Formats: sequence, C-alpha cells, structure tokens
Amino acid sequence: MKTILLNSKAIKNLIISDNLTVLEVLDVIEKGGHRIALVVNSSGLFKGIVTDYDVRRAIIKFQSLNFETSSAINLNPIVALKSLSISEQLSLIDKNNIEHLPIIDDAGCLVGLRLRSAGLDLIHPNTVVIMAGGLGKRLHPLTLKTPKPMLKIGDKPILEIIIDRYKAQGFKNFVISVNYLSDMITGYFEDGASRDISISYIYESNKRGTIGSLSELSKIPNIKFPIILSNGDIICTTKFKDMIDFHTKNKFDLTVCGKNYSVEVPYGVLEENNSVLIGLSEKPNFSMNINSGIYVLNKSAVDEIPDNIPYDATTLISKLLNLSKRVGVHQIQDLWLDVGSKEDLKRFEDLV
Repeated sequence: MKTILLNSKAIKNLIISDNLTVLEVLDVIEKGGHRIALVVNSSGLFKGIVTDYDVRRAIIKFQSLNFETSSAINLNPIVALKSLSISEQLSLIDKNNIEHLPIIDDAGCLVGLRLRSAGLDLIHPNTVVIMAGGLGKRLHPLTLKTPKPMLKIGDKPILEIIIDRYKAQGFKNFVISVNYLSDMITGYFEDGASRDISISYIYESNKRGTIGSLSELSKIPNIKFPIILSNGDIICTTKFKDMIDFHTKNKFDLTVCGKNYSVEVPYGVLEENNSVLIGLSEKPNFSMNINSGIYVLNKSAVDEIPDNIPYDATTLISKLLNLSKRVGVHQIQDLWLDVGSKEDLKRFEDLV
C-alpha cells in the first residue's frame, strides 16, 4: 500500500477552525487537493476532520447551505500517535479502510497527515469549456457595466471561483467563450499563465445561443476530448473526473449532468376527478431532475453543431437522440449553485 506523509508545514493550508462558513470549508478542501480539512480548536488541539463526503452528506441532510459547519465535522476520526511506527500507521489505514490518518502528538496537537495514496493530485488533460458570453439581463443593473461571470461573490468573480474549482481537481486546460464586455474577462484572466493554467478564448461576434460557439473549437489547438462544458454562472463542487469516467465508461456521445431540485407549493393543492374533490395536499413538495448546465461531450457530438448560427444545448440533445446517439444523465449529488438572479447573488454572498 502506497502512502505519503504530510508534515506540519505541508498541512498548514488544510487546517481550519469550526467557525468558517460551509463554502469556506469547501474552498479549503478543494484547494488543498486532498479532499479533507483538519479542524483545530483555539488552543491548537486537534478536534476532527471534514471531508468532501462529510459536507455532501450534510447538504443532503439539511437541503441547504444554512447549517453550522460543526454539523459536518467528524469528531471521532481514526488518528495515530506520532510515536507509532510507519507499519503501525499503515495497519490502521488498512484495517479501517480510510484514506486519511491524522497524526497527533501526546498533547493532542496535530503534527501531520498520512494519505493512503499519492495519486490525489493527478493532472487531467480534458479541456474545460466555459460559456461566459451572456448579457445577464436578469441581473440588471449589476450587469450593465460588468459581465455576469465577473460579478463577485465575496472577493472573487464568479468565473474565478468556477476556474479555481476545476484547477483544484487537476484540470488546467480551459476555453472561455466570450461576447458581452469580453475585454473585462480576457483582461482579468489573460492566457492563464500566471495561474498555472492555459486559457484560450472563443470570441462570439454575434449571439450564438447557449452552445453555438462550440463550432469554433476546431480552430483552437490541443483540445482534449471528451470536454466538460459549463455555463459561466454555475458553481459546483462535484468530482469532475467522475463525470468524465461515467461518460466514458457508458460510451455516451453526450452526458447531461442532472441535479435534484425541490419546489414547495405554498398553497393547498386540490386533487379532483370530474369536479369531485378526492384529496387535498397542503403545501406539497415536488422533486424533479433538472438540467444543471454542465455537460460532457465527445468530438462527434460537437461536430453536429452547425457553423455561424444560434444553437442551443437542448437542440443538440434532440438532434443526437434523433440520430440514435447515446445521451446519458449523470446525477450531481454535491453542492450546485446557479447564480441566475440578484436574489441568488445576494444569498450566495451571505454564505461566503
């Protein structure tokens, strides 16, 4: 069994207090690259861990981001004393089938972290395409002088948050489709070199629908398929490599990422048959699987997009189905935020 040991200096960026917001904790987990945050109290004593799984489970439980971070902390993780030998530490990992083993000293202070595998920071060659050319009319007047992807949540533009999520998971090759106020986007990110990533741009000279500009991908060198395609206002914490693996394993031409969405009707709903009341549901909750705005596409699917005309994702999906191509649905179980309105933007600002 291969493991690596992170010393106290290496785990510095993984350490959190329990008073961070949920989004702050997720940011630490993703930027750390090891799917874990380590909780230390004000006295410097080790308190517990928070993994990406712990956060997902809490989000599903509370159906919201409005819960205390402490609700997601595992207060009783398997730990090892610093005095244990390497073989004893490996035995703990193997016996308990865990990926992370915090190392503490006799006083209970965190001094290291042993990881089950060193393969957590792989670089994925697949290209990530982000559609960032929309007008953002629903966010007027905020978007009159600023493109929607450059509106800030906390101290970062939405688009930077999106890119950081992918980068933290090993994706470094990006294409951004721009149109409205494009100079603000290209001037901010440039070619991505200062961020240790590569960014190319598709410049839409006219409105091309939700995915029409993808027909320009053939003009950009080194596109690696299958690509991930995302709207420029979608923040998601899922494991993006899992989406690609699902798509590839099932030999889909296009995969739509779905997200469970619940709506509560604020009124009593009447059930009737031929004007006879047969039931009454008080404020029922309806759940449905919605299109998350994130896709995985093969080159063969992109090649079906015509040149120089507006074209939407729904049109492409219908075309592929008519051609008897394989279209799949990958369910997102993780945090998913659609910044579509001023109310959404304000709500997410409050969470950061």
